[in-house]
Amino acid sequence: MDLIEDKHIIKLCEVCSKVKADFVKTSTGYNFVKGEDEKYSYEGATDHVLQLMRKHSAPEVQVKAAGGIRTLDAFIRVKEMGITRVGTGQTESVVLAARERFGT
Repeated sequence: MDLIEDKHIIKLCEVCSKVKADFVKTSTGYNFVKGEDEKYSYEGATDHVLQLMRKHSAPEVQVKAAGGIRTLDAFIRVKEMGITRVGTGQTESVVLAARERFGT
């Protein structure tokens, strides 16, 4: 989550767990921030943020990754972390890659 620090992510996940939210979700990757290189970009669903969210959310709170999941390998990697939902603008290419790799 490009605009908040780890401590805020942890607190938000703890609050969501306390109120029994169904999901917590990463940023969508549309919040462009200026980096040290003076360029604007976003991170979206990084492994670090997803692991932090999974660790600090109750087991029954699902985690959704959005922003930055563009390949089949990225999709598989986040699913293996325990992420239950993935939002991607690359659905077609991910599905085609899965069909090619696993057959259907």
